[in-house]
Amino acid sequence: MKIKLNYWQTSILFIPFLVGCIISDLPHTDLHAYHKHFLISNFLTVLNILIALSYQAYSVISFNNNVLNKSRIYVANALTPVIFYFLYLLYIIYHTFINPVMNSHNAPGPLRLQQINIGGIFILLFTFHAAITFFFISNNFISKRIKMISSVTEQEILKMNYLIPMRNLVRVSIFVFLLAIAISIIIDLVHFRL
Repeated sequence: MKIKLNYWQTSILFIPFLVGCIISDLPHTDLHAYHKHFLISNFLTVLNILIALSYQAYSVISFNNNVLNKSRIYVANALTPVIFYFLYLLYIIYHTFINPVMNSHNAPGPLRLQQINIGGIFILLFTFHAAITFFFISNNFISKRIKMISSVTEQEILKMNYLIPMRNLVRVSIFVFLLAIAISIIIDLVHFRL
């Protein structure tokens, strides 16, 4: 079984991310409101990343099951970010909804280097791994495996079923990210004029 999404269906996957970006740009009346907006935005962003990574990992696993030269390394590489982001989402749910904790970060804005602990570095490293896997490794794996197949008909079927939907996912994710930046700029311009 395969899940083949077109551009519009793929775009719908990124609605939580856009909502999270809009929430994070809402005006903050005090530090508590800032913290609340940040937690909800963070939850929606991580949820969306998990959805996108899961769709891509599902495609890699499904493709790997349909070809002769199976690769466990690429499957494990595709599943690693999914497992990490699932655990990270559980962590965020616990600290956002079940046991909310006010962070020691006293003011809105970026963290200073002294405030990043080993957990933050761990999250950063797995986020880099997820980005590299999402944007480069998984698509290249499928593309190269399709080129290894001698039958042109089978190549076209595999491209239509796996490679094109995964490329659509990457393209839409880049477009949505740029759209989120544009929305953030527009909201900031509106705030500065008021």
